[in-house]
Amino acid sequence: MKSPTTDPKRSGLELTAQATLRSTALRVARCLEQMDANAPGVIAGRDPEALHQFRVNLRRARSLMEALEPALTPDQWHPLRRQLGVLNRLAGTVRDLDVIGKALPTLAARASSGRKSVQRELTRTHARTHAEAHAALARFLHKSRYRTLMDDWRALLAGIERLDPEVVNSEALPQLATVPMRIDLMYRRARRLGNMAMHTRARHDLHATRKAIKRLRYLVEAFESELPEGVAGNLGAQTAALQKALGRFCDLELERDFVALALADSKARCKPLRERIELDIDAQVGRCLARLADFEAPGMGREVASLTPATRATTH
Repeated sequence: MKSPTTDPKRSGLELTAQATLRSTALRVARCLEQMDANAPGVIAGRDPEALHQFRVNLRRARSLMEALEPALTPDQWHPLRRQLGVLNRLAGTVRDLDVIGKALPTLAARASSGRKSVQRELTRTHARTHAEAHAALARFLHKSRYRTLMDDWRALLAGIERLDPEVVNSEALPQLATVPMRIDLMYRRARRLGNMAMHTRARHDLHATRKAIKRLRYLVEAFESELPEGVAGNLGAQTAALQKALGRFCDLELERDFVALALADSKARCKPLRERIELDIDAQVGRCLARLADFEAPGMGREVASLTPATRATTH
């Protein structure tokens, strides 16, 4: 039996994984540049697009890092991941309230009675909660905590570039394998969660599927040039359509919960409006499940599974 250090298959996988690490680290670094460029606009709070770009690049960078996780040492990555989770939640809360703000006129118009008073309550609650959420996010970005977070992240990327043993677990490199394999694995995870959602019709399963689809889409977009011709476009179009449907489902749940918060003192006005939104949610769940059925089509499974058959064979 050949030792791991002399096994040519293992050595080849390690070299491929090293290239994957470095190319992914470069892409993450570009996302960090975009985050820094948009942070002042996020703090000012006058341009929703700045927050959108900040969040997109944050989520994309996190998804890319998670794809590398098998080859990273936990001591270096896990503390950073926790801090990124805090930042993502703060930014996500502001984004959610931006979505609610756009929906306020429609929500008030759907009230069965007292529409003017409903709109006043919704507007007042939105102004208060949005101001609080934005202040919390701005404090995070203003403080040295954000700067330290970004410095630590860049130091981790530099360690990946150097293949620093304190950052990169060389023994786990074969698990990383190729970019197409990582995409294949993420696709299989999204399919598995989608199957579960179609079986249970449970909303928490749809939420889990949405997150997996989003991560898959970010990987496909980031590594489009490394995928066979046509695969990235097909996968990208399907994940974009599915993400849009699942995103609308999540936005409707936000609207329902916000109405409950804003009209908590008036059950007579709150209940009919919440019931209308619940009907919309049920209809959107049906649309999401229809999209998932398309995503589960056998042709897609064969296409993505065909990306790395040789590589999979060498890892078993």
